[in-house]
Formats: sequence, structure tokens, C-alpha cells
Amino acid sequence: MTEDRRVKRTKAALRASLLEKLQEKPIGRVTVKELCDAAGINRGTFYSHYSSPEDLMRTLMRDFEAELLAQMKEFDNQDSVPQMLPAVTRMLEFIEDNRGLCEAVLRCGVDNPCLSQVMQHIRQEYAPTWLEGKTLPDVRMEMVYTYIVNGCIGVIKRWLSSPNPEPPETVARVLLAFSRGGVRAL
Repeated sequence: MTEDRRVKRTKAALRASLLEKLQEKPIGRVTVKELCDAAGINRGTFYSHYSSPEDLMRTLMRDFEAELLAQMKEFDNQDSVPQMLPAVTRMLEFIEDNRGLCEAVLRCGVDNPCLSQVMQHIRQEYAPTWLEGKTLPDVRMEMVYTYIVNGCIGVIKRWLSSPNPEPPETVARVLLAFSRGGVRAL
């Protein structure tokens, strides 16, 4: 069943108001009243869609995670890190288009279920590509994975917070260079 335009507009307004409020304070301090006032809706309308601000946040995270993982599926047919440039660039464009939500996800750190799920997916699906045919003991592979993923997250956080951000393709090249460099060092 498809949602009608009014419901989509209401949900979009609530999403925007939540992202605005998350710039000011953590989710635990955001109230339904604040969201409704900012979205121009009444509390009854809010509660017909969500049970709490946290419920709205979970829904946004779930949708974001699904779309990000779909974006990452483009990596599946790539045999090497350099071949990933167009897919990584598109993923970064998606992140840039969803800047407010990404910043909220990254502020929560690895304890955020959405980020944890994405990181687990990266570990299972793409870490072997980074090795480019090398075999490593599990302990060393975990070190490489931790180095690459946490470095990439740090670069993305900095990129999103920059007043004059580099284009997504430039950032993609940096991330892929980190991936290659981390593996070549072994």
C-alpha cells in the first residue's frame, strides 16, 4: 500500500524537524512538542505515525541503513580497490545528500546500531577485497579492518563538518588510498 502525499509530506516535515533538533541536542532531550511545533503538525498526527522521537529516529536510521547498504551493493562486482572509485563516489554523494542524518549517526559512534550494521556488512563483504589476494591471520585481519574502517569514518566525519568540503570523488580517492595503504603496509 502506498502512502498518500499528505502522509509523505508530514513524515518529511517530521524528519526535517528531527534533524534540525539533533543539531541542537541529543535525541533523548528532543520532545514530541518541539518536533510538532517545528513541523507544523499536532501531537495526534505525530502519534499516528510514531510512538516517540526515538521511534522516529529508529525509522530514519533503518531507512538510511537500507539505502546505504543498497548503495554498497555496487561494490559487489568490483575485484579490486581501484575499481571501486565510481561506487565509493556515489556512496559519498548519497552521504552528502543525507548530511544531517549522517552527522547524527556518526555523533552516536559505533554504539549506534545503524553504524554497527553497516560496519559489519563492510567487514563481511568488502574486507577481503582490500587484501588483494593476501592471506592474514584473523588477528591481523581484524587490525587492518579496524584501521581502515575507523580511518574512513574519521575522514567522512571531518568531510561532513568542513565549511568547504572537497568533492565526493576527491574524498573517495583518499578513502581508497587509505584502504590500499593499510594493506600494502603488511
